[in-house]
Amino acid sequence: MDQSASGNNEFETVVSLAKEAAPRCTEFLRDLVTVPSPSRGERLACERVMREMELLGFRDVHLDEMGSVLGRVGSGPRVVAFDAHIDTVGISNPTHWRYDPFRGIITGGTLFGRGASDQKGGLAAAVHGAALADQI
Repeated sequence: MDQSASGNNEFETVVSLAKEAAPRCTEFLRDLVTVPSPSRGERLACERVMREMELLGFRDVHLDEMGSVLGRVGSGPRVVAFDAHIDTVGISNPTHWRYDPFRGIITGGTLFGRGASDQKGGLAAAVHGAALADQI
């Protein structure tokens, strides 16, 4: 098989694995937005992230003294770190929201909730992406 065919096959494998993982990643994000996580009050959200990492096969999952969730996946010579925040600002007026900000409502292919785009969505994708990369 020539390299271009091999590269195309690897790409198709990644796309297939990502499609398989998408519902679980979306459900993880949905769970995260249902957990209020104001600054200095993120412990429950951190615990949810740790559970997901453990379910996905991360090792050495723990919460450090600074309140950061850490875990390892893979065994290569390089270390790659993903940085995301779990805390969110409060809800000043819930009537300004189309949907309850802590329900994680999915409609029309969009998940609505506090932190869904800043930055719990990126965190969910990074956690699941790292686990997916370990499968390839």
